[in-house]
Amino acid sequence: MLRAASGDARTSGESSVTAVPMYMQRGDANVVAQRLYSLLSYPPQSSRDAGGNARDIAGRWDLHIDFAYGSAEHKLFIERDAADLRGEHHGETTLGEISGWVDGNRVGFRDTQRYEGGSFAYRFEGAVTGDAMQGEVDLGEYGLASWTAKRRG
Repeated sequence: MLRAASGDARTSGESSVTAVPMYMQRGDANVVAQRLYSLLSYPPQSSRDAGGNARDIAGRWDLHIDFAYGSAEHKLFIERDAADLRGEHHGETTLGEISGWVDGNRVGFRDTQRYEGGSFAYRFEGAVTGDAMQGEVDLGEYGLASWTAKRRG
């Protein structure tokens, strides 16, 4: 049984899979290990464009996040290399390194930020329209939030 998985083939971030061995019999670990090795060694190819149709979203963005209770103003500094994104996500008091992708008008990126001995992750997905982006952000155990961003001149 797989309990949890994280990561995305479209990003260069870390990925993980958690297997729960509760019902496994002697020798099952070898079968599971071989199958996981096979799947992870030859992952499915992404249908993501290599950058030819990707929107150029490089630059500074003012990011607004609406949480279940409250909102926050953050900043994004994005660099684009073909369809791949990298950069920085500045929170109110924290900082994370962005990795992600852009495919046509679709965008996705993630980062992890450290705070007081712990960390929390953001996983953004959304759409780009001109100098604006909007979508949903997965905050892991903290749930989902909506976000909008406007490019700063």
